[in-house]
Amino acid sequence: MTASGSLTAEPESLGFDVAPMAAAVRTIVETRDPIMNYIKAARAIPMGEQPIVVDGSVGSYYDVLAKKPAFKSALYQAIQRANGLADNMSTLHSWATGNAVLIIGNINPPLEIVRSILAAVPSGGTINPADLPRIREQMQMASMYVMLLRMAMKQITTGITDFLTHFIIDHDTFAAGPLELGRMREEVGRQISEDAMPLVLNPFYEGIGKAMLQVGRVFLAAIDLLAQVLVNSRTGHEAMNGAASALGTAAATAWTKYDAAATAVYASDSATMSVTLRKLQLTTAIESWKQWAEFFSKSNL
Repeated sequence: MTASGSLTAEPESLGFDVAPMAAAVRTIVETRDPIMNYIKAARAIPMGEQPIVVDGSVGSYYDVLAKKPAFKSALYQAIQRANGLADNMSTLHSWATGNAVLIIGNINPPLEIVRSILAAVPSGGTINPADLPRIREQMQMASMYVMLLRMAMKQITTGITDFLTHFIIDHDTFAAGPLELGRMREEVGRQISEDAMPLVLNPFYEGIGKAMLQVGRVFLAAIDLLAQVLVNSRTGHEAMNGAASALGTAAATAWTKYDAAATAVYASDSATMSVTLRKLQLTTAIESWKQWAEFFSKSNL
C-alpha cells in the first residue's frame, strides 16, 4: 500500500480467524514424522575426518568418503538443508512451549492500554487531546511487535518451503541413480575394507586398521538408517508445504491489518479517533491473540 493510500484507507477489525492457522499447525504435526525421521538420520551421519583412536589416544584421522567426492558433496548438501529445517521446527516448538505466550505479552498490553482509554469515551465522543500521543504510541508498538512476528514466521515458513523443495532432489538422488544409497553403501564398504585391511594384517599397524574398520562400521550403519527412513520420507511433504505457506500468509495478513490500523490512528484527531478505534474492535483483537497463543500451546509441535 502506498503512503497516500494508507492515509485514506478505512481501518478494519484487528481480530482474525485463528482456525486457518490452527489447521496449518495440525497438518504440520500430523505429517512431520516421516520428514523428521529423515532429518534425524541425515544429521547423524558422521562426516569428514574421524579420529582413529588406538589405546585411548588419537593416532590419526580417517575420512571414509575421501575417494567418493560426489557422494560426499550430496550428503553434505542434504545435511545442511536438514539442519535448516531442524532449526525452523525447533523455533515452532519453542512457540508451542512458551514463546507464543511471550509474544502476545508484547502485542496485547498496548492494545489493552488503548482499549482502556477508549472505554472512558462514549460512542462518537471526543478523545482527550492529551491521550492522542499515548494512543498513537501504543498502536505503533503493537504494530511493531506484529511486524517482528511476521518476520519470524516468514523466515520459518520460507525455510520449511525451501527445504521441502530441495528435499525432492535429495530424495531422488539417494533413491536411484549413481548415488543410490544401497549402491554407495556397497562401494564405500568395499573402499573401507581396501583402506584398512592392509593395516590390520600388519602387526605394527593392526590397531590403526581395526580402528578404521570401526569408523567405517559407524558410518555404514548411519547410511543404513538413512536408507530405511528414505522409503517413507516423502509421505506428507506436500501437505506440510501447504501448511507452511498458510502460516506465512496468515502472519502477513495480520501485519497488513496492523500496519493500516497504526496509519489510521496516526491520521486521526480528537474528534475522529474514537470512531477509528472502535472500527478496530480491540476486544476481539485481544481475544484473537489469546486464542493464537492457546492453540500453539496445545499444538504438540
